[in-house]
Amino acid sequence: MTTIISKLTPEFQTAVREFNRRIAAGGCSEFRLPEEPDAEVDPHSPDRWESWLAIQNGIVRVGYRLKHQAFLFSGQQRSVAFYNLSLSEAVVDKRFATVGIVMATTAMKQNPLIFALGMGGRDRPLPKLLSLLGWQLHDVPFRFKALRPSKVFRNLRSVRKTTLRRAAMDLFALTGVATVGLLLWQNSKTKKRADAGSEVT
Repeated sequence: MTTIISKLTPEFQTAVREFNRRIAAGGCSEFRLPEEPDAEVDPHSPDRWESWLAIQNGIVRVGYRLKHQAFLFSGQQRSVAFYNLSLSEAVVDKRFATVGIVMATTAMKQNPLIFALGMGGRDRPLPKLLSLLGWQLHDVPFRFKALRPSKVFRNLRSVRKTTLRRAAMDLFALTGVATVGLLLWQNSKTKKRADAGSEVT
């Protein structure tokens, strides 16, 4: 089956909307491809977003976004592409696994300087695919501080994936356990980092 790689244009908006619906129905509703073509950007700025699609018989099977931005290499400015929001129908239907490979290799050929970030860990499908394609993977620590723990517990979708977890997190948020527990945990982590820093100096 022929795979066409195309930028997101108005004619594909309905197909993208149907893609998002199929992905959500398959249990992967955490992320969605943008359904609107990218707005016009400042022509004088090197930073711009593009949405790309892999289409088979008029049906969107894979999509991703690219952000082109300027980086300095030894004082020389070059354009680097940020490979972002890569979504494949293969997460709900393995028949389309090869389409993701076509999509990623096309992005690599069009953008020799390309990187991805925030993929959720080496065990996720995208980093596994990129590793097979020869990308270097580096773990990047992710740190955050919850200022309103009860809201975090109610809205942290990546953790609230089962009915039991959602019920427990809602209960902790309602009773205040989330606020007390998370603040104590964060304060202990902050103290440990401060103690470690004072030992080094």
